[in-house]
Amino acid sequence: MPKSNDSQVASHPYAQSFNKEQTPGHLHYAQLCGIGGQAGVGLPAAFSPNDTFASCDIGCGYGLTPLITAVADPTADVWGFDFNPEHIASATALAEAAGVSNATFLTASFDTFVDHDTPDFDLITLHGTFSWVSQENRQQITDILAKKLKPGGLVYISYNCSTGWASAAPMQQFLSDYVDRSGSGLQNGATDAVALVNQMRTAGASFFGVNPQAGKILDKALQSDPRYLVHEYLTGHWTVFSPAQVADDLFVAGLEYAGSADVTHAFDVFHMTPEAQAMLSSIEDPLLRQGVRDFFMTPLLRKDIFVKDPQPISLDQQTEYLLNQRFCATKEADQLPQHFNFPRGGVSLTAEAHAAIKAAMIRGPASARMIIDASGTETKSVLNGLKLLTDIGFLAPALPEAMTIAAQEQTDRFNETIAAFEEKGGEPVPFYASSISGGGVSRDTEPALLKALGVKV
Repeated sequence: MPKSNDSQVASHPYAQSFNKEQTPGHLHYAQLCGIGGQAGVGLPAAFSPNDTFASCDIGCGYGLTPLITAVADPTADVWGFDFNPEHIASATALAEAAGVSNATFLTASFDTFVDHDTPDFDLITLHGTFSWVSQENRQQITDILAKKLKPGGLVYISYNCSTGWASAAPMQQFLSDYVDRSGSGLQNGATDAVALVNQMRTAGASFFGVNPQAGKILDKALQSDPRYLVHEYLTGHWTVFSPAQVADDLFVAGLEYAGSADVTHAFDVFHMTPEAQAMLSSIEDPLLRQGVRDFFMTPLLRKDIFVKDPQPISLDQQTEYLLNQRFCATKEADQLPQHFNFPRGGVSLTAEAHAAIKAAMIRGPASARMIIDASGTETKSVLNGLKLLTDIGFLAPALPEAMTIAAQEQTDRFNETIAAFEEKGGEPVPFYASSISGGGVSRDTEPALLKALGVKV
């Protein structure tokens, strides 16, 4: 039977998705947190009415993430490209239906996109793509980064992590083998293969006893869209990486590792033993330090930030930016908890910080400075509380108020368009655009919370 390969999988439609880590607002905040190294100034052009801002999503799928980025900042120049013409036709149709004029979508391969007439980008993102393509394609991606990213520009890249996938790689290989040999097609074959692996587990396959992480990955696969399974498991060049391997590949494009878009990295104290933390702090090389961390945390997906010609900022500058950063509640603000459980034990916000943040979020989006000024709460406890609540998903970084006002008309139009787009046969869109967070909000969200996030439906 012919082996699955990149072109077959790339031609197969992907699941509609939105990834907050690819948005300028989230990446800006992650950089300001200084996760993984010295803090960088982030993406100032994305939040300035006086600077142009351009971003690109490599392998954008149906284009929902770049579309939401575009509607949240009508002055931005947002691009996305994908090998699959169905993805691009759908993204273009939705953009046209919603009157989104600042998003451009192209059907292109990595080697052809580099020759397109585009702006130089402040931000380029890749979600998962690096782990699914051949070494030749990865070299073409680095060529795009070298030629299309501005000095000072950011790259967000997520990829399958070698330690997290170590015990489950045989399962990925079996799924690929099953589809190759069964002749049942990519999507049906992937679904059938996952079901068969689950039967193995139910029948007592010892593999799952000695590889518990594989069981967790299988549970996720059983709940996943079959189109996701095709792209995640069946590409002919499925690869896992260590942080240093990816950094070596991107170094030729002039990029340096600058930290993680996963805010969990700021709270190793809650996830790792004191001995592990001491070990990390003794390792000077940042990529080796991240590699060691992965042995303790075993993430499936790393979410790394790289910068071309990084410009670190001082601690005072970092604090000033963090004080001015606005936040919004992504869950009911009046139910904001004070106590949280982590693998290394429980942690609590101070009573003062919890009360101050909760009161502010009930009123609406607020900056750390506004919360401190209104309550008199200690700066450090408020900043740490906001960081922690963002990490666990109760809060999200919010756009500057002026941007929210400027974006409201376009986000309203986009959100109103979704239902009509689907009725005409368009790909279902599972997220609304928030004018406040600059990101996506699940359409299953309660109406009161949608309203609080600037979503009028």
